[in-house]
Amino acid sequence: MLDTLFTYFARYGYFVVFLGVMLENAGVPVPGGTILLAAGSFAAQGNFHIWSVMAIATFGAMLAALSFIMLALVWRWLVHHEDWNKKRLAAFLARPRIYVFRRRYAAQIAFVQDRLTPESYLGLHLTISAIILIGSAWLIGGIAACLIILLVAFSRMCLGLHYLSDVLAAMVEGLARLALSPTAVETVRRRKQMLNTHIGQTRARRQLHA
Repeated sequence: MLDTLFTYFARYGYFVVFLGVMLENAGVPVPGGTILLAAGSFAAQGNFHIWSVMAIATFGAMLAALSFIMLALVWRWLVHHEDWNKKRLAAFLARPRIYVFRRRYAAQIAFVQDRLTPESYLGLHLTISAIILIGSAWLIGGIAACLIILLVAFSRMCLGLHYLSDVLAAMVEGLARLALSPTAVETVRRRKQMLNTHIGQTRARRQLHA
């Protein structure tokens, strides 16, 4: 595998490091850590600059994190502008080509909608099945996730990719992030609640003065 990575490094350069680290941090099952270690070995041979590898890997990880933030912001915008989005969707569906497509495949579209909407019989069953599946995954997934974390940590040490100190440091970092996440969410929720209260009080004062 190392020879294969070296071949990719020689052919595509730093882009392999950037893409591997970015995809791994985005949740895609790509061995970004292995690619980064191989890039360090490639740099030790004088083919890469180690500081360039570190900078590009950091940029890829930050870009992956920013992509999740952008998706959250887009989802928030869609939720807050639901009426406007519905109007835009209605205007899009009213376009001649889209209208012709919907008329041509009306039976197929109705078939899919009838079986995926909660109001229909099969749609209701699919919805209940999805809820049961998500609930089971939530209950069992906690145990499975812990086992996967331990197995991954053990495999990194067995393969000689990390020391025990590296694995323990990564676990401490993960626990720190897990501890900070509820605090951050609660802080944002309280700020939003205070903002809504302030807006409500301001509107009430304006109505009283009017």
